Amino acid sequence: MKTIPTAKEDAQSLVDELMPFAKQMLGQYREFLPYGGHMTLDGEIVHEGATTGEERSESKALIDILRNTHRDQAHENSIRAACIVYDMSIIPPNKTVKHDAITFELDHCDDYSGVAVFPYTITDAGDVVTESPFGMRGQQAIFPIKQ
Repeated sequence: MKTIPTAKEDAQSLVDELMPFAKQMLGQYREFLPYGGHMTLDGEIVHEGATTGEERSESKALIDILRNTHRDQAHENSIRAACIVYDMSIIPPNKTVKHDAITFELDHCDDYSGVAVFPYTITDAGDVVTESPFGMRGQQAIFPIKQ
């Protein structure tokens, strides 16, 4: 008998699927533009990019495009989870200086919303080394809150 994954398991699947691209871009270019993905109702993960049509887009504009696309998909009831991935600088818990971090905004139709943050460093050889992640509560920006 097949078990139905929990919202947290679906979110972890999105992180596992989308993390390698961030590491690849960081290793090659030392940066990456925001991108995302969603999980279809049957559990398939689809990678997504965004563009403003300009050669060099602002990260916020790309995040807004992805967020709006995910909201539309959620409204159409065509996805069960969504993720936006971006690079940010943040002071991790128990630290005093800013650190670069790969950040995953995760939303699920089962009232789950979280942000997973993976501080990282890049070695001279271009390897991306992530530290232990930490989480924050998400904004529930994609799926309507169930009453």
